[in-house]
Amino acid sequence: MSIDVSSLAPAFAAGLALGAAYAGLLWLSVRRFVHARGAGLGLVAGSAMRIALVLGGFYLVIDGRWERLAACFAGFLLVRIAATRRAGADAAPAPGS
Repeated sequence: MSIDVSSLAPAFAAGLALGAAYAGLLWLSVRRFVHARGAGLGLVAGSAMRIALVLGGFYLVIDGRWERLAACFAGFLLVRIAATRRAGADAAPAPGS
């Protein structure tokens, strides 16, 4: 059984898109509900929607192939790492202050 690399590139790209959508929606949720009354319910609902989006996207992309799952997850994870580093850099105090 050989792995068809040409089918992995779209799965990786889909993982990047799913990761970007997840991170973007998380950022919007936190910005919107950070000072709102009843923010807990909004954050829980937003979290459920993000999880459903990602799981549904993964299900559609992988088509029962573990190679596609790995490529999609790698793309998702790459965006997560980049978003986490960017958020950490934005939150870190400037050197010397």
